[in-house]
Amino acid sequence: MYNSVLRGAPHEADMFEQRVLSFVALALLAPAPVGHPMAIAWEVTGEWRLAGRVSALKSGDLLPPGSLVTGQGSGSHHLIVLQPDGQRLFLDCPDTASCSRGFRLPALTQTVDEETIATFQQVSAMREVEVERAGNATGRSEQDLIVAREAPNLLRFEAVAEPEGDGSVDLATAMKGLPPGNYRLIVKGASEAMERPINWDGTHMTPNLLLAGTGLYDLRFYGTLNTERMRGHLLIVGNADFESASARFARLKEILTQWNERSPGWPIHDFLLSYLESISTKSRSN
Repeated sequence: MYNSVLRGAPHEADMFEQRVLSFVALALLAPAPVGHPMAIAWEVTGEWRLAGRVSALKSGDLLPPGSLVTGQGSGSHHLIVLQPDGQRLFLDCPDTASCSRGFRLPALTQTVDEETIATFQQVSAMREVEVERAGNATGRSEQDLIVAREAPNLLRFEAVAEPEGDGSVDLATAMKGLPPGNYRLIVKGASEAMERPINWDGTHMTPNLLLAGTGLYDLRFYGTLNTERMRGHLLIVGNADFESASARFARLKEILTQWNERSPGWPIHDFLLSYLESISTKSRSN
């Protein structure tokens, strides 16, 4: 069982940023418990409880496969759970009676390697921070926020790159889905932000993109009608780290793509972004 939809019975700011980074750094630097693959509560709508735990579930919380989760309170409840063997679970209950019966998460269908266990822990820590950070920025609750939904036709990419000798970055592969034309590019990094016009002929972008240094960058491409056409997240790493970082990222992207083929609906872009953010945060804390 992969893309499972489990439903109830038919009756059925700066100081904050520093605190966030400290929390994530501790989580990412902590040793991973070998042999304990955990699922992630990816999206949480309504109040959900894990058996044996007092506090309500939040996006990013880790859940043991096979555990019991129960919706509490009135109204409709939804919970998306990502398991480290590729199962994507959508738990749904429309009312108090059906929610109170609970849902048993399925057991894993295959052995999970240590690299995947560690990746899920990294992504879990960042997911919790991202949802909290977005909620603080907008003043909305997690139920209202969940994830910032973009237009369905918005192109997205995530990538790992190394700077060329002159400090420029080649985005040709990442931008291949964007139609040729003139665009306005807004780039935001940890310590810089810039806006510039660019021309994309389908093969090359001019002028070249020059970035200040290593780290994670947010890139947004706007068309002539000021409509966002593409959003990218680019992790720039040093030349010495590029080969290993790009290989790990490519391997994760391939795994997620395979999982999505078996279980359509995997949040590939958001998962990859959380992974890149975890790497960037860990690098800044070292």
